[in-house]
Amino acid sequence: MRITELSERSGLSISTIKYYRREGLLPPGRSLGPNRVQYDRRHLSRLRLIRQLVEVGGLTLAAVRALLEILDDPAHTPFQVLATAGGRRKARCAASRGEAWQQARSRMARMLARSGWRVRGDAAALDEAADVLSALQGFDYDIPADLLAGYVRLARATVAEEVRLAHAMPFQVHMTIFYNELFAVLRRLAREDWGLRQGLGAAAPLRGDVNGSGHPLPRDDSTDRCGITPPARTLQ
Repeated sequence: MRITELSERSGLSISTIKYYRREGLLPPGRSLGPNRVQYDRRHLSRLRLIRQLVEVGGLTLAAVRALLEILDDPAHTPFQVLATAGGRRKARCAASRGEAWQQARSRMARMLARSGWRVRGDAAALDEAADVLSALQGFDYDIPADLLAGYVRLARATVAEEVRLAHAMPFQVHMTIFYNELFAVLRRLAREDWGLRQGLGAAAPLRGDVNGSGHPLPRDDSTDRCGITPPARTLQ
């Protein structure tokens, strides 16, 4: 297909596709002559994946590039993909990391150690956990130890299940990025469920074949409500 068709089918502008090509996110097409390049389904699949990683997964282009490099390596491991997929956050200002932050980091490290976790002492995620804990303390809120321990247990169980599935279906490991977003949405739905069960509101009965307005859901699931086409299952 020509770049015009590639643009139409991927939902991305021609300028964006050319930018991804210059940045090395998209492999080159087959040259057919001056200003004539042929693309195929592999390019379409890659563009769909990039779009989903950015728009749904929330990754920066730098994180997308790092993830694609891992996925393109035949020798990649599930751990490499999971570790790379987690590196999307922007660096926070180190100046805000004072004594309270150090105490929060130490608390988090002790909690993980007591739970039997094996984490590098310089892990960036440990710094980010301290960022969150210290931010809560800034609102005069100290997260209860039992709640923090519950989150620790839940996180470990979630990753254990992800890794189990990753070994069974290695080509889907990068989908854990979307699982993160799905899990966050399910938490919001669970809170709504809890609130309604406590009599804090009213809602129409939930049915699997209707949307929030009570109208039947569209049966064509090839494109979501944002006009984003689901990424292909594999990268060739």
